[in-house]
Amino acid sequence: MRAITILITLIVAATAAYSQSTMAVQYSMNFPMGDTQDFVGEPSFRGATIDYRYHITPEIAVGASAAWYTFYERKDYDTYTTSDNTLSASGIQYRYLNSMPLLFVGDYYFNADQKLSPFVGLGIGTTYNRFDNEMGLYDVNVDSWHFTLAPEAGIRYGVGADVWGYLSVRYNNSFETKELDAQSYLTVNVGVMFRSGGF
Repeated sequence: MRAITILITLIVAATAAYSQSTMAVQYSMNFPMGDTQDFVGEPSFRGATIDYRYHITPEIAVGASAAWYTFYERKDYDTYTTSDNTLSASGIQYRYLNSMPLLFVGDYYFNADQKLSPFVGLGIGTTYNRFDNEMGLYDVNVDSWHFTLAPEAGIRYGVGADVWGYLSVRYNNSFETKELDAQSYLTVNVGVMFRSGGF
């Protein structure tokens, strides 16, 4: 019991000593992989990510990430057959994927007191994926919430007293559900990080 009390006291003291947070606003480019690439093979340049971090110490931060990415591909006129071979139809297909990850994130910053600071992180949470397949008058859609793991690596670079440039690569891996196969894509984030307090 005494050890738990000491541990809690140390965590509270560390939090008080390094009471600052950051907010990163990012433009996101996404590159489909695996089953996602089978449906929409084109990369997506329509995406945005917002990250919040609370620094427990200068090196360790925890927080949340929210994003919205839209994938799109036009498939040429052809005859398409359902996976169970029960229906075939001919036409031009317009395929869309809207993906919205909501993650709890932990980061570790190397050289946190330097202008240039690499970091690694891991996000755990959920992703809402909605697939739409339009052909002629018909629109077939399916959606699902997935459990998601998202490792990340990146760098931040100080450009002002409370402003950093931000670049990261995140692998979004959403696990299979009853409605959808596992979905995955690589996200490249470029943006600006704002901070309060000093590291």
